[in-house]
Amino acid sequence: MISGALAAAATPLREGGDSLDESAFASLVDFLVAGGLDGILALGTTGEGILLTVEERKRVAELFLEVASGRLQVAVHCGAQTTRDTVALAAHAAEAGADAVAVIAPPYFRL
Repeated sequence: MISGALAAAATPLREGGDSLDESAFASLVDFLVAGGLDGILALGTTGEGILLTVEERKRVAELFLEVASGRLQVAVHCGAQTTRDTVALAAHAAEAGADAVAVIAPPYFRL
């Protein structure tokens, strides 16, 4: 069970949003830890999750979990365009060690 104060984390991107900025995840998490938070929600609307590919989303979850390293609880948003992708993302988050997942129903229209 997740408890305490969580922040909806931005996903570090570079090059106008065309790729993940993997080197920026550690400093972002350090900043959130220093701010006294108990956890983060990765890949929600603030984190542009629905706009990333499934593989990018899996990598983002792995990066947040790796750098949080038990210092923060990590919930991963896994809602996607299809039920198939939502299930795959939730299974990956669980296997990667997420403390929780969040989902939304697939939207009516393709992005």
